[in-house]
Amino acid sequence: MEQWPGILKSWGLSKSAGRIHAYLLAEGTTRSQDEIMGALDISRGGTSTQLSVLEKAGLVNRLRILGHRNDQFRAVSDPITLFSALQLRHFQQTLRPLQDMGLSLGAIASQQDLAWLDPIQGLGQQLETQLTITEHLIDSQ
Repeated sequence: MEQWPGILKSWGLSKSAGRIHAYLLAEGTTRSQDEIMGALDISRGGTSTQLSVLEKAGLVNRLRILGHRNDQFRAVSDPITLFSALQLRHFQQTLRPLQDMGLSLGAIASQQDLAWLDPIQGLGQQLETQLTITEHLIDSQ
């Protein structure tokens, strides 16, 4: 688990997000924000921000338990789901902005001038296909 923060950092997440996810994975059960803060010595604001990032990335589930004031958090631990979530985040953070830029530039530049974007468009299409296949694998489990 010591290396997990570095692995998630290479996927564009912060080291703190990696520490939180590694902690939740190691615990194997739900934990409150206060428990996470205490265990990792991270500020309330930092913990809240990183839990939101992890939740948005699909790496953490937020559980609202009736009768409890504080939400509980659980790490997604299924390898296929993790990989799919990381792929999707990578696509959204890197390739999609480049594809969008290509569409915007296409309105003012010729196709010849934009030939350098063709490989990026191809990568985006390949990744979208991989994400679709991964989603089908997840759904079939």
